[in-house]
Amino acid sequence: MKNKRERWSAMMANPDATMTSICDWIVEGKGLLSWVRHHDLTYASAWQFIAGDERRREAYEEAMVVAGHALFDQAIAVLQEPPHLTDDGRIDHAWVALQKAKSDTLRWQAARLNLKYADRQQIELRGPEISIHSALREARQRIGITLEHEAVPIEHSR
Repeated sequence: MKNKRERWSAMMANPDATMTSICDWIVEGKGLLSWVRHHDLTYASAWQFIAGDERRREAYEEAMVVAGHALFDQAIAVLQEPPHLTDDGRIDHAWVALQKAKSDTLRWQAARLNLKYADRQQIELRGPEISIHSALREARQRIGITLEHEAVPIEHSR
């Protein structure tokens, strides 16, 4: 039986096939950790393999974005399953809660991998640009205070 080092060495005989295997695994919504466990390898070896080459890093990142789509699709599929019924024909509320938890987890994972699915607030501030110093000076003038903190008379209009 081969040890992890021997298995990794065998995989490195064809690094392109190894990277394809990793990416194929990832785009299905599975993680790198499950890939290394499936092949009985070390996570550190796989991560160093990916991180050590720009092309592999880019392929991995693209696979992660696609995985976000896959996970989101899985979340929708979970919610579209027909409900389980209790013995008296009612919808099983425990099953509904479990499905919701599964869907929420899948959507959370999808959002981490693909920002398209993230909850985000977008705030745009548009308007005239102002100088905080000139605005402060104008405010002080309106209340009758000079920049030197001296009171100045204000003419009242009738």
